[in-house]
Amino acid sequence: MLDLPGGFVDKNERLEDALQREVKEELGISIDNWKYLTSQINRYLYKGITYPTCDAIFISYLDEMPRIVKQETEVAGTVWLTPDYCQR
Repeated sequence: MLDLPGGFVDKNERLEDALQREVKEELGISIDNWKYLTSQINRYLYKGITYPTCDAIFISYLDEMPRIVKQETEVAGTVWLTPDYCQR
């Protein structure tokens, strides 16, 4: 099962700032050249309550592979995939 780094936007926090914060917290890397790709409505089940959410997806192109330091309590493992992986 795969997932992307992410989390919730805090009160009075810009979406872009939440993106920076979550990627830094979960993967230990800083990326500042994000580009908005898409968003989609979703539902999040927490303690028996379903909350409406909005997933926002951003992309970034990197000159080199960063050194990832994963947050052990949030991330089980990491894997790099090529864009064509999603086409399979």
